[in-house]
Amino acid sequence: MTGRSILLFAAAALAEIGGAYLVWIGIKENRGALVVALGMLALGVYGLIASLQPRFAGLGDGVRRFPA
Repeated sequence: MTGRSILLFAAAALAEIGGAYLVWIGIKENRGALVVALGMLALGVYGLIASLQPRFAGLGDGVRRFPA
């Protein structure tokens, strides 16, 4: 795994966990729609970051061994 892949993985993890947490506390603890909206934005950023990963990051040689 390259340094870029590791950084993208860490950023995606933070965005996903942080976004889900913001949505959770926004709804469960009545923190308001702004907190929920920020969580949804963070989850959208997670999707963007995840799409920047190389195609076969961490999957060895990239050969598909399982049926589609």
